[in-house]
Amino acid sequence: MALINCEECNKDISDKAATCPHCGAPTGNAPEQTHAADPNAYIKCGTHYIVEQKADSFSVVSLLTIPMFLVGLGLFLINWLAALIVIGLAFMIDHFGRSKKNVLVCPKCQHSPS
Repeated sequence: MALINCEECNKDISDKAATCPHCGAPTGNAPEQTHAADPNAYIKCGTHYIVEQKADSFSVVSLLTIPMFLVGLGLFLINWLAALIVIGLAFMIDHFGRSKKNVLVCPKCQHSPS
């Protein structure tokens, strides 16, 4: 067994390793049929994708919650309890009102195929 440099991260790895243990880059020693036979495995590191739910960055609900949050900030001058209630409602409406979509993500390197 000899040590070689990884082409991606330039760290020492075994010449018999299928992927770099530091960055997950393939070394060329892995059989190609493992990736072709498994469409849910990321080619670079060979890890199976997992499904995560991601919220949209901006939605129509934000048109309601942003002014509601600003009103809550203004209420701190008058009544701090009412301000906390309004700000809490704004965050709850924003969190539950946004549409979420399922995204495939590699748990090892956080790569997403889309």
